Amino acid sequence: CMIDCGDTIIEATMLHGVREVQREVALKGQTIVYEARYQVPDVAAGIAWAREQVGKPYDFPGAFGLAITPGRDWRQDDKWFCYELGAGALRAAGRYLFINLTHVGETALMAINP
Repeated sequence: CMIDCGDTIIEATMLHGVREVQREVALKGQTIVYEARYQVPDVAAGIAWAREQVGKPYDFPGAFGLAITPGRDWRQDDKWFCYELGAGALRAAGRYLFINLTHVGETALMAINP
C-alpha cells in the first residue's frame, strides 16, 4: 500500500518504517498488482497527515493481525504497517471507512468502493 504524492510515495515498509521517497525508489523491483484511486473530500489533508507519520516505525504485530496484539487498535498513531497507513490517510482525507474495525488489512482496504 503506497500513498501517491505526485513525484514521491509515502509507504510503510518493514525495513524503513514510514518513509517518503521518490517514486522510482519505491517502485524499484516491485510489481503493481492492484491500483485503487479513492475519491476523498480533502486530498491535501490526507497527504499532510501521511507526511506527519514519516519516521514512525513499522507495526510488525499489526501486520500479522490482532492475535499477536489483541489490545491494539489500528488507529493508534505510534507505528504503522502499510494497510493501516493507507486507511489512516483515507480517514484524514475525509473517508471514514473503518471506524468500527480494530484491524485493517488488505481485504478491508481493497473491498471498499474507490
